Amino acid sequence: LKKIVSSMNESIIESIGVGFRHDEKFIIDRPDGLESYLFLHFLSDVEICTEKGIEIAKPGDCIIYSPRTPQKYYGKKCGLINDWFHAKSYLFSSILNEINLPVNVILNSLRSDFITPMMINISQEIFHKKLFYQDVVYLLTKQLMIELKRQLLETQSLKLTPRKIELLNKFRELRFTISQNICRNWTVSKMSEQINLSPSRFAVIYKEFFHISPIEDVLSIRLNRAKVLLKNYSLNTSDVCYQSGFKNLNYFCRIFKRKFGVSPGKYRVLSDSLLNT
Repeated sequence: LKKIVSSMNESIIESIGVGFRHDEKFIIDRPDGLESYLFLHFLSDVEICTEKGIEIAKPGDCIIYSPRTPQKYYGKKCGLINDWFHAKSYLFSSILNEINLPVNVILNSLRSDFITPMMINISQEIFHKKLFYQDVVYLLTKQLMIELKRQLLETQSLKLTPRKIELLNKFRELRFTISQNICRNWTVSKMSEQINLSPSRFAVIYKEFFHISPIEDVLSIRLNRAKVLLKNYSLNTSDVCYQSGFKNLNYFCRIFKRKFGVSPGKYRVLSDSLLNT
């Protein structure tokens, strides 16, 4: 790794997009593929052509297209929302080979909420182009792929019955809905209604799937959203609080400091100083 990083004079990532939204007419159809790798993280239902034929990718699913592999995908019924990046073949292939991450197949894992924040970090490094940014982008990209592999292995280790697989898909869709509507008052009762389970049964299965309670997970999603919003200087701390789904500013500041060790204001200052060093 030292040899690769010390000699790196270009970024592993050629281009990157986070949270891209396309209308219902949008379609990607590349019969000859690309010269680079393409990583896709879907945030909406997608119809995608693979060697198995037309498959449905759900929110949170990913795929890594290898160079010169045909690519065709489009939004199912409505528009397409996704995160994506194009990666240089010779650099990205070394990461994939090292951790044995499959390509050209839909990747399903229990959790994918780490992907967008990590891709935001990568895009910020590329945008600011600070000293050694190529090295940092390489390491962040490798960390992202390792975390994806870890989640895939944890998912595979679960012995799921057909009923549990059905429930898992519903829970993953619900989790995505929560992340996209974080300002709603998400109680266990309201969440369980979406799956047609009793609140107690819902809470047990939720923790079995995601290793965290529903309420703790909602709190974690809100706090991570707040971290992203704090980088937007057009928003004050009160704006960040309410746009992250919190109803009380004092509670938000207290719980943020408990989680991250610093107040929201201090976090903003520290983040800004890191970007300008």
